[in-house]
Amino acid sequence: MAEARRATAALGVPQRDVIFLGFADASLKTLWTTSFEAGHPAHGGNGASSVPYPAAYRPGAPYTGMELLGELQSIVKRVRPTTVIYPDPSDANRDHWSVSAFTQTALLTTGYRGRRFTYLVHRPGFPSVADPEASGGLEPPAALVGSGTGWLSLPLTPPALAAKRAALSQYQTQLASDGRLLRGFVRSNELFASEPAPSVVATQAVLGVCGAGMPKVVTPAAAQVRSYVLAGHAGLVTLAARTLAPAQPEINYLVHARAIMPDGALRFWDASVMGGRVSRVPVCSLDVKGGSREASVSANSVGVVLPASLTLGARWLLVSVDTSAPAGALLDHGPWRAVSLAQ
Repeated sequence: MAEARRATAALGVPQRDVIFLGFADASLKTLWTTSFEAGHPAHGGNGASSVPYPAAYRPGAPYTGMELLGELQSIVKRVRPTTVIYPDPSDANRDHWSVSAFTQTALLTTGYRGRRFTYLVHRPGFPSVADPEASGGLEPPAALVGSGTGWLSLPLTPPALAAKRAALSQYQTQLASDGRLLRGFVRSNELFASEPAPSVVATQAVLGVCGAGMPKVVTPAAAQVRSYVLAGHAGLVTLAARTLAPAQPEINYLVHARAIMPDGALRFWDASVMGGRVSRVPVCSLDVKGGSREASVSANSVGVVLPASLTLGARWLLVSVDTSAPAGALLDHGPWRAVSLAQ
């Protein structure tokens, strides 16, 4: 927190505008799943199950996803930002993509209408030039260029570049562990992504994505997620994941969906698809029942019919598809993406 205060001061940010939420490092994926509900807090790596920092936005707040989402909603309503910049859903770091999912949900449930941009930090082969403080500009990963994401490159003036370098130098704890990576972002430009506008599921919506893969894991082509296809028919929604190669029966396709109701309430649905069979994998009591027991498997696609109890009356749907090996090791993580269910 002290490093962040010094870094933001180097960028000219008033200290009254620096807000710390105080949720534990490496716990945010858990908050998005099994510790989402009130009364089921996560136990953080800092040894706490609630925010222990007096300077945080809400000291003593329990480490639950519901609490984190509520704080983000509160800040959006109070600050009324014109631009929100948050981690890209294609970031391979689980804390980063979890924050992305929480932020997307907070913006959707608060009716935010301003600009939204994302930034990428952790991705295999990114930045494209690994040398610290390389002279070239930041370029998006080649795998994400054709995924439907728009990219915005903003040139940095020499004073802006000097301010960025000064701010980065304050994060001594991060530089000690990830200095080579972080210094590789000191370039002649800043790179942001803009998500495609969430589509309305009337007949079919195709969301271009590109799974992040897993560090030090060789992901077979049949486990590499490349797009989501959502189709609405007779009041039901089918979600299919397209992969780089035909689906294989020994690969586990993990389908996740979060429905957002008009009042902001969330419904969960999580399932495993393996060998054409669908098995429920509920993560908490917010998981609804139902859905297809058989998956549709054709060519490079694995699809399931989501239960009507999930989508009926919902305004938005957030979806993600992961893949894992039979032993459970994660092979690929598909980014969480939002789609409108409004007709």
